[in-house]
Amino acid sequence: MILTRPSIRKFQLVLAIFLAFKSPGRADPSPQIGNLTVIVEGIEPNIGQIMVALHRSDRTFPSDWENADKLLKLSAGASPNQTITLEDIPKGIIALMVIQDLDMNNKMTKNFLGIPKEPFGTSNNPYFLGPPSFSKAKFDFKSGQQMVVKLVRI
Repeated sequence: MILTRPSIRKFQLVLAIFLAFKSPGRADPSPQIGNLTVIVEGIEPNIGQIMVALHRSDRTFPSDWENADKLLKLSAGASPNQTITLEDIPKGIIALMVIQDLDMNNKMTKNFLGIPKEPFGTSNNPYFLGPPSFSKAKFDFKSGQQMVVKLVRI
């Protein structure tokens, strides 16, 4: 294949435009994936497990544990406060749901009226006048962020 002078000029122009947009000076300085530190307060020490679910949608928030975007379970420690790191989280809108699963059944235990019998909390620590909502718990995650979640009992 023989390149003519006009086709070489077009190639040079396309290459120059491509390199201009790929230059390091134009790169997004914030990482696309990072870690989120969650400080859970109000844990009943040494009872059950702490379950932290990360949701990107109101379809799964707050109680669809199997379809959460990320789920972490760990034993409740001796302290009423516990620091947990969620790793490799893509930046964007997320919401956290945290429960202390006292009976270790891997879900929120509720009474006959549907009221939680176990401590729970969400990101942003909104006041609850009903089930937690994604709109009140969501936040724009950026790498290296820290979120305090205070567990409550109703």
